[in-house]
Amino acid sequence: MKLKKILILTSSIILTLILLEVGLRILAAYLIYSPKNNSVYDDRLGRKFIPSVLDIDENGFRNPAVPEEVDIVAMGDSHTYGVNVKSENSWPAQLARMSGMTVYNLGVGGYSPLQYYYLYDTGISLKPKRIILALYTANDLNDVCKFIERSEYWREWAAVRGYDTGVCIGSSGWLSRINKVLSASNLYWAAARAIKRVNEGTDFGDSISISDERNPTLIKYGTIGSHRKNMDLERERISLGLAVTEDLLSEMKKRAGSLGIEFSVVLIPSKEVVFFDYLKKKGYELPADYTGLVDNENELVAEFSRFFRAEGIRFTDARPYIEKELYTSGGVYSTTDDCHPLEAGYNAYARAAYEGIIMDDPHEKERVKLKH
Repeated sequence: MKLKKILILTSSIILTLILLEVGLRILAAYLIYSPKNNSVYDDRLGRKFIPSVLDIDENGFRNPAVPEEVDIVAMGDSHTYGVNVKSENSWPAQLARMSGMTVYNLGVGGYSPLQYYYLYDTGISLKPKRIILALYTANDLNDVCKFIERSEYWREWAAVRGYDTGVCIGSSGWLSRINKVLSASNLYWAAARAIKRVNEGTDFGDSISISDERNPTLIKYGTIGSHRKNMDLERERISLGLAVTEDLLSEMKKRAGSLGIEFSVVLIPSKEVVFFDYLKKKGYELPADYTGLVDNENELVAEFSRFFRAEGIRFTDARPYIEKELYTSGGVYSTTDDCHPLEAGYNAYARAAYEGIIMDDPHEKERVKLKH
């Protein structure tokens, strides 16, 4: 009798899980942030949005439609896609309103410099006057290795170019294999997202809790440690990510120049470095890891700045623009540990691109002068 009850209970649990999985598959079109529901596998890009998802055009990017030509192509990851805001408040859309130019958004969450490089032909096909790439310092270099690790195409590409991809290979133990099997389930992704939201929004004694009225938010110690490691140029995988990224940016600059296209870069800062001086002024006690993160990010930005100047790549750092927003508009980030900003933060990114790149161009200044 006891065995029968156990079998009935087990069968009921399995049936419930199956029904939940079926239900999630039926509701796939509405779960926009589940990678199992809103995207398809692509051997060059990893995953690509499907056009049936809200706000996604027929090419798989976050735009109302696919134009024949544009003034500006914006490239980047989730900070360019515009996580936390509607599509009209992403920085490419806000830049379009500021500049009076047409801007096409090629940003997709999780993309790295490898995907930016691969999508370059898509951007060029729109015949833009400018391509502006938003480089997120906190994880773009690490994402190069992450993508090489899981993509046979990019491992072979890197090997042909002489990069030592061995530094990218991580653990492939039983936990990794189990995770790979479970990740085929929509139920897995729904549960993972729910757990992530609870963790990001709750202080379990593992966070810097910022409680002032203007900018209430959390910064998790785990996120600080992760971002510090992701910008540590002494780590082999980050050093490789930097070498690959600089090589690709150099190629992109040269190709753009040969076509009469202006290629520029906006450096997107981490949430942690944006808050650092703000928290010090307010008397917060900050851990050593936090200072280490800021040191690593400053070193990385200095390296990129040197490289951009040497290559003749026009660039700007969005950090001072978004730092200013902490004191003016407030509510720049959500109340959780989420590293993506809200509308005011994306507006700062857009102003960095507009003032620091477009209006810093002598040709554009002359055009505006003649216009007025």
